[in-house]
Amino acid sequence: MLFLHRKLPLVLAEEFGMRPLVAHCHLGLGTLYAKTGQREPACAALATAIEMYRAMAMTLWLPQAEVALAQVEER
Repeated sequence: MLFLHRKLPLVLAEEFGMRPLVAHCHLGLGTLYAKTGQREPACAALATAIEMYRAMAMTLWLPQAEVALAQVEER
């Protein structure tokens, strides 16, 4: 149920074309997946966030996403 609740903002952001919010949702989901031990979905969500942040030149959030992905990949 927790993940469904977290995916609703992503669905709405995608529907309305809110790319920065979509990237943030992927970062949040990736972090949540990592905290619950779900390595593969965490890596996928964080990689998507990184790709989107780079494409939009959102350098403020990019390092946070890169560190989060590196931590998940270390496990």
